[in-house]
Amino acid sequence: MKKVLVLVAAVLFGSLAFAEKSKELGVRFGGTFNFGTKFGSELTPETSYSEKILIGYDISIFGHFGIVEMGKGALSLQPEITFSSNNGKKMVEKYGGDTFETEFSYLCLDIALLVGYDIPVGERGFSIRPFLGPKVGIPLGKLFMVTEGPDNYSDTDSIKVSTTIGMDFGLAFSAQIGAKLVYGADVRYGFDFNYTKYKEDGISMDVLRRAGMTIALRIGYRF
Repeated sequence: MKKVLVLVAAVLFGSLAFAEKSKELGVRFGGTFNFGTKFGSELTPETSYSEKILIGYDISIFGHFGIVEMGKGALSLQPEITFSSNNGKKMVEKYGGDTFETEFSYLCLDIALLVGYDIPVGERGFSIRPFLGPKVGIPLGKLFMVTEGPDNYSDTDSIKVSTTIGMDFGLAFSAQIGAKLVYGADVRYGFDFNYTKYKEDGISMDVLRRAGMTIALRIGYRF
């Protein structure tokens, strides 16, 4: 945990050191749709399966710092610390005429550093910003697997999974209220480069690789 706090502080204060234009701090609330998440383990030939989207949410604390003007817009940095839930997917298995539904999910702390290009639109403080950047996903606790089946069958298990590295990219929309308050929304697609891994007693197994869309609202204070 100490290493995580050091990384968060380095990203935040490093961005502040480079900021030459506007500085903004805020909170972001989003809904996540994990339609691209993949399972790492393979099923037996006798088993057929389908996948369902697992809908979750995330809450972020972010900074948005203008760096340098370029053309009609400005280059900016946006460090984010995001707490996200329901990182996972639902799997429906059919085996021997019976149907079992398993939900894989875990809590995660994502630390991202996004680079954007702010483009003003009109004269009322509106802007759009395409952005992209890397992120590190740190599981908070274990991954839970809940399985339900016929005849009131239910089973719960949990395993420890590893950190992931990924990327977010998307488009943000902003508007200003008065001199300091900024509100807006963004739509983004995020994915992990690697699977979360289960490691125990010398065994290493790929579990899940996150990928999906987030739609979020945010509000910030400019200083």
